[in-house]
Amino acid sequence: MKIRLLLVPVGIAVLLGCATESRIDTNNTDTESIKGSPAGVSVFGFMDVMTTLPGVLGGTYPSCVTPTVSGTTATLALAGCKSGSGGTLAGTLTLVDTLSGTTHTYVETFGSLVNTRSQAVQWVYTGSLGAVVNGAAATLTSNPGFHITVTDTAVPANSKVWTFTCSLASTTTAAGFTLSGTFAVASAAGDNVNIQIDPASPLTWVKGGAYPVTGTLVIQDNRTTGAATRESVTATFDHGTVNINGGVITLG
Repeated sequence: MKIRLLLVPVGIAVLLGCATESRIDTNNTDTESIKGSPAGVSVFGFMDVMTTLPGVLGGTYPSCVTPTVSGTTATLALAGCKSGSGGTLAGTLTLVDTLSGTTHTYVETFGSLVNTRSQAVQWVYTGSLGAVVNGAAATLTSNPGFHITVTDTAVPANSKVWTFTCSLASTTTAAGFTLSGTFAVASAAGDNVNIQIDPASPLTWVKGGAYPVTGTLVIQDNRTTGAATRESVTATFDHGTVNINGGVITLG
C-alpha cells in the first residue's frame, strides 16, 4: 500500500575484512566478516532503514510491514521481516504527514527497530528521518541523532554506536522507485564510511520488494586520521544478491 495516498487529509572495521579494524582489506571476501565491517554496517544498515520507506517513496511495503493509518499519522509494525543481512527485523515506527498544496512532508520516527542477526548480535535503529514528496519526486534526509547501535557479545570489539546520515533523491516509477545520492555511517571509534549512489546507476526497488534489484554503491573510506590512502570498493545489487568487493552475498 502507498502511505502517501492514505495520509492526505479529507479530500499522504574495516570497510571489508576483519570487522574490528578500520581500513579496506581488498582481499577479504568472507561473508560474515563483510557483514560486521564498516562497509557491511553501512550497506545492510541502510537496507534495513529502507524497509520502512517504500510506501512513502511510491512503492509498496513488503507483506511483513503492516501500516495502521489514523488521519495524517501512520503506525508501521514490522514483524518477521527478513533483513538483507540475514537477521529478523521487528519493531514499531510512527510516520506523520504534513500536506502543503501537493507536497507531503513526512517525519518517520523509529521507536526502535531491531535487527536480530543471531543470539549474539543485534542492530538497533533509533532516531528519525524526513522525506519531502511532490508527485513522483522525493528527497530523504536523516535528522540529527539517528543511530545504529550494534551489540555483539561474541565479538565485543564489533559493539559500536554508529551515526547514520543521508541525503538522497527518489523517483517513483511504474515498477516501484529508484534512489540515488549519498549516505554515511561513523562511529566514535574513528570509523567513517561514505557511500555514493550515482544517478546513472541508481538503486531500484520493485513494488512489494524488500531489497534493491539493481544498482551500484561506491563505498569510500572517509576517515580524517589513521588512513594513508582513501580506499574504496563497490557493492552491486543483482536480483536477490549483493556483490561487495567480489564477495557475493544472498540477501535475506
